[in-house]
Amino acid sequence: LELVCGQRAYRYMANIFGQNREVSRILSAKMPETAAAVQSLQAHYNEEKYRANALQKKVFECIAAGYTGQHLAVHFEDGLNGGGVRDLAQAIGQYAAVAVVCSGSDDAVYSICIYSEREDVSAFGKNAIHSLNGRGGGKKEAVQGTVNATKAQIVHYFDTLSASTAGAQGE
Repeated sequence: LELVCGQRAYRYMANIFGQNREVSRILSAKMPETAAAVQSLQAHYNEEKYRANALQKKVFECIAAGYTGQHLAVHFEDGLNGGGVRDLAQAIGQYAAVAVVCSGSDDAVYSICIYSEREDVSAFGKNAIHSLNGRGGGKKEAVQGTVNATKAQIVHYFDTLSASTAGAQGE
């Protein structure tokens, strides 16, 4: 509950009026119709968000299909949040035994998700994240976190693992 009187009340209401006028201008709506305009904008935003998610899922499927039959698939994709990294890893995990997806930059940190439907990756993922100076955790099918490593360091780490795994399988 807020109580204002006199000049304070006038300034308060003038500020509210100014805000509504600005919203009205931005939305090209009459001032008494700004709430309806915002609701319409919100509905349109939700539709576009749903559409973008559906398109992203299709793109992820196309990317994932390129990893068919691989044991360890390592993929870098710019501009993904943590959920996107996990979703792409799950998509690739449909085609490869183990999927590693990273998103970020050498100037900051990389988000990483290590996923498998076929293997328990909890220890493997936690070791990888720790070895790459990161933090994270997860369950047997997925480990997710952030790593303070460059793309080259991440690629080298997993290439080394692939080479040692291939050597061990060939013996």
